[in-house]
Amino acid sequence: MGEEVRVRTGAHYELVEVLAFPKGRVGAKLVEEYINDLTPVEEREKQALTMEVMREYPMKTGRPTKKDRRNWEKWQG
Repeated sequence: MGEEVRVRTGAHYELVEVLAFPKGRVGAKLVEEYINDLTPVEEREKQALTMEVMREYPMKTGRPTKKDRRNWEKWQG
């Protein structure tokens, strides 16, 4: 108990502290009673920015075009 765990969720990480272990399986809503979220604000902001960008550019099916790849490379840095 009291151990910190770093969990990868997609392209980002969350940091949680384990408060206790349930005696058996519990629903997703009850998990919050057993952990304390220690994720830095900066990481949450990155997650929000990623979600915003994903809403603007919905996933296409199939292979990206040259234009899509160039735009992605510009966005990446």
